[in-house]
Amino acid sequence: MKINKLIISVLCFLTLTGCTVKNDSSKKILRIATDKTIKTLDSSKANDDTSYTVIRMFTEGLYDFNRSHEISKRIASKHSVSSDGLTHTFTIKKSAKWSNGDDVTADDFIYAWKRALYLHTPNSYYFTSAGIHLKGANEIYQESHPSIESLNQLAIKKITSKKFRITLTEKVNELSYLLSFPVFYPINHKFAQSCGSNYATQPQYLLSNSMYVLKNVSKNKLILDHNKKYINKDAGNVEKILFTMNQSSSQSINQFKQNKIDYTQIDLKQAKSFKKKDVLIKTDENSMVYLTPNFNNTYLKDKNIRKAISLAINRNHLVENVLDGNAYVATGIIPLNYNYNKSNRPIRSVNEHNYSYSIKESKKLLKKSLKKNKITLELVYSNNSQIAHYLKKSIDKTKLLKIKLKKVNDIDEYLKTHDFALALTSFKPSVNNSVEFLNYLKDGFGYNYGHYYNKQFDSLVSLHDTGFDEDERFYITIAAENQAVEDMALIPLVQTQNFYLMSTKIQTMGDNSIGHYTTFVPDNFTYTIIK
Repeated sequence: MKINKLIISVLCFLTLTGCTVKNDSSKKILRIATDKTIKTLDSSKANDDTSYTVIRMFTEGLYDFNRSHEISKRIASKHSVSSDGLTHTFTIKKSAKWSNGDDVTADDFIYAWKRALYLHTPNSYYFTSAGIHLKGANEIYQESHPSIESLNQLAIKKITSKKFRITLTEKVNELSYLLSFPVFYPINHKFAQSCGSNYATQPQYLLSNSMYVLKNVSKNKLILDHNKKYINKDAGNVEKILFTMNQSSSQSINQFKQNKIDYTQIDLKQAKSFKKKDVLIKTDENSMVYLTPNFNNTYLKDKNIRKAISLAINRNHLVENVLDGNAYVATGIIPLNYNYNKSNRPIRSVNEHNYSYSIKESKKLLKKSLKKNKITLELVYSNNSQIAHYLKKSIDKTKLLKIKLKKVNDIDEYLKTHDFALALTSFKPSVNNSVEFLNYLKDGFGYNYGHYYNKQFDSLVSLHDTGFDEDERFYITIAAENQAVEDMALIPLVQTQNFYLMSTKIQTMGDNSIGHYTTFVPDNFTYTIIK
C-alpha cells in the first residue's frame, strides 16, 4: 500500500550493449531474476520495493540490519542521545568512504535530507511527525516550493566533517529502524552537484559507499561488482551480482532449471511442482492484503455497505481453496506474530478480530442502505489476481451489489491519480513497528488512499511515538487499531506467504526478520555467502 501523493521520478535507462564480462569464471557470482523493474536509483526519490533493494546494494546509512537480523550501526561509529531523547549526535566511521575515495561526511547527510524535502520526494514525509519528528520538517513539508531560508531551519547541524546533530520535536522509540530507510542515506554532495540533473541516471553518475558498485545498467539488466573500498568484517563473499528484471516467472523457472540463475520469486501454482525439492523456500511475510474502500464514494461512506462487503467474503475458503492454505486469514489490520509486549506476546494474541461470513447478514445490511436499488462498484487491482476474482464472485452473490474488476499496471500509481471505489491493496512495513500499518490511515497522509478520518484514531497514532514504554505503546497501538476496525477503515483479507527458488550453492542469503523493504529478495546481499 506504499505510496504518497507526490511525483515519483522515473528514470529512463539507456539500453546497454556489449556487456561481456571478462575473467569471471573464478568469481563468486550471484544471479538473480525478477519480474519487477526499478523506477529510480536515487535514494531520495525511491518509492518502490525493487528500487529500494538495488539502492541498498550500493548505498548504506547510519543504521541497517546485521547478520543476526538485528538493527545496528552501519556507517555510524557512535550515536549519543540527550537525557530528554530529543537531541541525537551521530559520528560517522573514519573508514566510511565513497567509491571515488571521498570520505562520507556530515555534509553528505545534511545535503541528502534537505534535498529530499526540497524536492518533496515520495518519502520525504519520513522527516516529519509521521516519521522521525525532525524539528522544522513539518513546516518545510507543507511548502510546495521550500525556500533556502526554510531549509536552513531544519534541525540538522554539522559539528565536524564526521559528526552532525539532529533535534527532534518528540522522542522517537524506533529511530534506529527508521534511519535504515533509503531516504535517510547520505549523498556525496559535491559529486551530486557536479552531475546536475544526470545524478543517479547511469552508473557514471552514481557513487557507492556499500558492499557493491553499480557497473552497468540497461532496461532489463544490472551488473554490480564488489566495492574494494568497502570495509565490513562480517560481509559475505559475493563478488558480482547479475540482476535480470522484467522477466516472467516462467522464464525464470526455466533458467533456474538450466542453472542460469540462482534466485527468483515464483507464485503458488508454480511452487507446487517444487514442493519436495530442497530449492524451494517458503516465507511467512508481514505483508497484509486489504480491500480499501474510498470514504469519498457516495455508497462506501455508508458503514453498513462496507460491513456488508466484509460479511460477503469467506476468508477461510479464500485461504484454503483459492490460496491452497498458503496464507493466513487476517484477524486485524496488523499481522500475526508482530509487535510484542514486555511479556513477549504478539499483538494478535491479546487483540484478535474475527471477520465473520454471512451472505444473509450482508444482504440485510445492503437492503437497509440501498432499499430496492442495485449498484455496481469498480474494484481496481494489479497483483493478487486470484483474490480479486474471488472477491467479485463472493460479493456478486449478494445480488444487490455487483463488482466490476479493473486491472492496472501499478496500483499505487493509479490510486494517486485516479478516483476509485474499491481497491485491492497490500502493505509491507519498512521498519519493525506495527504502528506503521496504522500510519497510512492518518488524515492528510499521502498513502491514505481511502480518505479515512477519525480524530480519536489520529490522536492515538500520534501518541504512540512520544516516549512511552514498550507496554504503553503496545496498548496504544491496540486502541488505535480497534478504532480503525470499528470504523471499517480497511477490510483486512489475508496475510501472505511467498515462494522463492534458491540454488543450493547459496549457503546463506542474509535474511532479516521483517522482510525489510522488499518483496522479491530477503536482503541487500551484504551477508550472502555462496559456495
